[in-house]
Amino acid sequence: MTASAVALVRAPGGWLRASAPGERFASLFGRDACIAALQVLPADPSVAEATLAELGRHLGTRVEPEREEEPGRVPHEVRTTDLDAYVAYGWPVDDRGLRYYGSVDAGLWYLLLYAAVARAGGDAARHRRAATEVLGWLRAQPSPLTYRRRATSGGLAHQWWRDVAADLVGRSTHGDVGDDGRHLTGTVGIAAVQALAWRALCDAAEVLDPSAAGDAEAARAAFVEHYVVDGALVTSRDDRGVHRRPTGDSAFVLWTGVLPPALAEPASADLLAPASTTDFGLRSLPADHRGFRPDGYHTGAVWPFLSWFAWGGLREERPDDAARLRDGTLRALGAIECFAELYGVDAGGPLLLPEACRTMAVTAGAVTAWHHGWDGRSWLG
Repeated sequence: MTASAVALVRAPGGWLRASAPGERFASLFGRDACIAALQVLPADPSVAEATLAELGRHLGTRVEPEREEEPGRVPHEVRTTDLDAYVAYGWPVDDRGLRYYGSVDAGLWYLLLYAAVARAGGDAARHRRAATEVLGWLRAQPSPLTYRRRATSGGLAHQWWRDVAADLVGRSTHGDVGDDGRHLTGTVGIAAVQALAWRALCDAAEVLDPSAAGDAEAARAAFVEHYVVDGALVTSRDDRGVHRRPTGDSAFVLWTGVLPPALAEPASADLLAPASTTDFGLRSLPADHRGFRPDGYHTGAVWPFLSWFAWGGLREERPDDAARLRDGTLRALGAIECFAELYGVDAGGPLLLPEACRTMAVTAGAVTAWHHGWDGRSWLG
């Protein structure tokens, strides 16, 4: 069943669409394509090769604020069909369709996937030029890595995985929120993004350009300076200040290995707190957060791929807890009988939400990875 779901989202070029044809994310998304390719790497390495090649063809070549384009930047989304809504809300659509680059982390995932292919013995050499361009983009960014919407019309207000279109801010349960439950504003820094930047630079130094080791050291120093406050991990920063309340994003931080044991242990405890976990996986936002809703798209619902990252980050130090998250998520997917993007959890168990895609690449990828015992990080040094 998992193989058929992966086949359903697979594009003719061999890479994976974010969701199945007929659903709203049935196109090339840089972040989703890289994560899903990493997840299915043990089962089908050709997906990773195709993903690196396809995204490499769409790297940014110039500075274009309306597209959020920059040289070497990996696109957030490339789409050639079903463009009416994008046009209506002012997205940068032209005769070639949509090429939009407003993702703070797609380039990080590209480098992580490139390194995984190289370590697995794949043909990384043919993607070296593109990977070098992406590394150049990352090196040109501020440290810590932050985002701020540059487009004046359309585009994304939030550019991490909790992304949300500018026109939906304040009118949906999408996006990143601070401790007060309100959307992050202005220049936004996410602890998980900086952790991933550090990991991507470490990997680049190992398999692409040894001189990136110095950048990795600087990235880790920036992580500690900005996201370790009073000896504890904080979640994010924006124009309002520091936001300390734990969220599901700690799964990514733990997965990268950036935290020393003295910080990893309390971060793990926060991630596994009763407010954050359910019998059916990890909540995107804990139930005691001011922004929480059990059906909140990014603010309380369970995303299976997030449980996979948590499992990967926890499985060595807390194997029983990691297994509980994995098994609960698999039970939920069995109960709702699809590879859903997300689902709600209440006293009655998992509930498929109306806006959720029924077949999501990173969900099918997570299940595939679990079946192979693959956490995507066993290649980390």
